[in-house]
Amino acid sequence: MTTGPTDEADDARRGRAAGGALPAAEGAAGVSGEVVEDLARGLHLEFDYLGSMKAYERAYSAYRREGNLLAAARAARTLGWFHGSVYGEWAVYRGWIGRAVSLLEQAGASSNEHGWVLLAQAQAGSGLDDQKRLTCGRSRPRAGVAMRTSSAMRSPPWGSCSPSAATSAREWPVSTRRWR
Repeated sequence: MTTGPTDEADDARRGRAAGGALPAAEGAAGVSGEVVEDLARGLHLEFDYLGSMKAYERAYSAYRREGNLLAAARAARTLGWFHGSVYGEWAVYRGWIGRAVSLLEQAGASSNEHGWVLLAQAQAGSGLDDQKRLTCGRSRPRAGVAMRTSSAMRSPPWGSCSPSAATSAREWPVSTRRWR
């Protein structure tokens, strides 16, 4: 008998040990997205990336059904990370990150998830135009935070968005000396 999400996740893990993680999680009546996401994390820690991705997809669906947009965005962002960083499927990565962005815009709430998705978007941008779009837009205040906290960066995160290149170089407090 289960008494909460943690017990349900433990039951799902026991089902996985017996040979069927996702069927065990899906077979339980009323399994929430939280339980399936916990299962996905466990599979990830056991280096079962494909199993973890399937569980995150099911967690995403469950969160959408439950109306939990922030959690669905988190699951979408994590799926994007798996596709891009683990398997090199960058087009699929961008699709999942795009879903996360649209969910966060629908949710309208301010949360840590916004920062994680912004980071994922920056990692996905491969060209200078992508970087300018991300840092010159609504995320500029966050770029200022990065400026104050990162001594490893050699140029302002907003690049040529500043009034002049001379001003931005003069105001940027980080040494431009190249490390060898």
